[in-house]
Amino acid sequence: MLTLIAAQYPEIFNLSSWPKPHTFNAQPRRCLGIVDSSNSRYLATVSLDKPAFTDGIRQYYLLPHFMTHRTHPMNPAPPIFAVGPPEFDFEFVKYGLSNWPWRSWLLYGCLVASVVLHAVDGERLVFNTYFGETIERIKAAARKNLLAIGLGLVAVPVLTGALVMSREPLMVLPSATERFHASFTHSPLFKI
Repeated sequence: MLTLIAAQYPEIFNLSSWPKPHTFNAQPRRCLGIVDSSNSRYLATVSLDKPAFTDGIRQYYLLPHFMTHRTHPMNPAPPIFAVGPPEFDFEFVKYGLSNWPWRSWLLYGCLVASVVLHAVDGERLVFNTYFGETIERIKAAARKNLLAIGLGLVAVPVLTGALVMSREPLMVLPSATERFHASFTHSPLFKI
């Protein structure tokens, strides 16, 4: 049955013809070594390019962030009791920044820096792939300028917001404080 559908609609089963939403498509394509034939000269070394490397760095920090801020708080077991959306606001982040300041700042800073680095390298790759022949290619020297712009427009505002938030007093109930602490210490990064 599947072969009949594949024969009738070959464009569905040709992975290079699928729409390419970045989040869901980049990693499987890199793992499987699928290269779009129209852009093969740019993507032939897809596993060795800078966006793939910086994406690996970004995911190294994104997974603990996601686990700490989404998965562990939703644990229904005591003493966490599934911190729900009404309770899960900036107070959770402020609690983490106030109780584990060095660890939290290091993790937030590295996460933001890796996202900016990945965005700058990916922007250069996309621009050079689609506009490189008609417009002068973005040279490697421009990477420093793009990084400075990315850090100024993304990293500085995000980390400044976290700094302002960390200096505010905690406004959380004692019962929620115990649940927040249990949620954070559920992560291996915050057990120490």
